[in-house]
Amino acid sequence: INSVAELEMFEFNNIDKVNQVIFRGEVDFDSFFLAACDLGNVTCVFDEIDMVCSPYGITDNLNRIIQYGRHLQVGLICASRRPANVHRNLTSQAVEIISFNIQEPRDLKYLEDFCGYDFASKLPSLGVGEFVRHPPQAEKRAELK
Repeated sequence: INSVAELEMFEFNNIDKVNQVIFRGEVDFDSFFLAACDLGNVTCVFDEIDMVCSPYGITDNLNRIIQYGRHLQVGLICASRRPANVHRNLTSQAVEIISFNIQEPRDLKYLEDFCGYDFASKLPSLGVGEFVRHPPQAEKRAELK
């Protein structure tokens, strides 16, 4: 698996129906998140989530999805090349973390603090398409499918 698109195909057997909306250009993400909360029963997939939030700031409506999305039937799948650049509220509510090869010391330290040494120590040696899941039980669920 080399990208979020390939990860989606890997997980595809769990998805009954996929509706895809692609945004190009400037997007009012705050309005988008508000609409997602109103719609419910939707999963939002963001590649490069750090373009929407930073370690220091997050919009109210994205924060609402992070904190209460499960109650609103709004799922969130996010990808970022730099996990240390993502707002802490996002990672604190994550059910699962999937990581590919990471070399950058600040990102490794961030993931070590969040996911533990065993998780972070595997990341620099991962080959192309290899990934590690946290918590480890998620790897076992993936193998059974």
